[in-house]
Amino acid sequence: MTEREQLIQEIEKLPDYLVHKILEILLEEKQEKSNIDQSKKLRPFGLCEGEFIVPDDFDEPLSKNII
Repeated sequence: MTEREQLIQEIEKLPDYLVHKILEILLEEKQEKSNIDQSKKLRPFGLCEGEFIVPDDFDEPLSKNII
């Protein structure tokens, strides 16, 4: 018997108020997961525009004394 089947059997034995509580918990968890998934979307470009300046020599190799 799988855990899913065992869980279904146990839920069938519970009174309605406990089934309701379990359903609330499951729906809350599903909503939280959905919120987390949405927060993982890529951020748009340009959010820090004007907050810093990239130096002209940014792509130049490092000097020997730094290496």
